[in-house]
Amino acid sequence: MYAVVNIGGKQERVSVGDVIRVEHLGEEQGSRVGLAPVLLVAGDDIRVLPDDLEQVRVDAEVVGETLGRKIRGFTYKPKTRSRRRYGHRQPYSLVEIKDISAPGIEGQDALLPDDGSSRTPAIDQEGGAGRKDSGSPVVIVDGDGG
Repeated sequence: MYAVVNIGGKQERVSVGDVIRVEHLGEEQGSRVGLAPVLLVAGDDIRVLPDDLEQVRVDAEVVGETLGRKIRGFTYKPKTRSRRRYGHRQPYSLVEIKDISAPGIEGQDALLPDDGSSRTPAIDQEGGAGRKDSGSPVVIVDGDGG
């Protein structure tokens, strides 16, 4: 079962056990938050009507904070020797989805996370995000034998 929630002006597809990065919530680490509004819930069937989504709750726990990438900016005014250089790193909250409660929707037995597979990218040995299978590169051979 998964749900689509609107948080921080963005739509996120979440299921139980996912850790997502959202705009800074201002909550302390370990506190429980409810993600609303819920835009869609899917189990064995899909619900998108507002009447069906009134009782749906997505509960999450703040597990940490992080910073986004560095954004560098530069402004200047010509002919006046006026210039300014600045940088900014946007704060984000890391949120783990704990529970999706959707009364009347089948497929709630799938609320537990899968057997180790998650939606976060795998980290390879070099420390970068990459594919889970680090096989050999694909070689394309010409069809005319040459």
